[in-house]
Amino acid sequence: MNHHEQQRREQERSQRILACLPQGFLYMDADFRVLQINDEGLRIDGRRSADILGRSH
Repeated sequence: MNHHEQQRREQERSQRILACLPQGFLYMDADFRVLQINDEGLRIDGRRSADILGRSH
């Protein structure tokens, strides 16, 4: 398995885990860009994922 395949699998795994959490959760990078957010986090925030992902907060 190459590095990109491993990275893709890890991202898919983390998305499945986040989707199962009953709490709102988001993951940010060092520059406070939202990399992932689960459905409960979107519900709490009130915005669409397209309005949050990849943006600094």
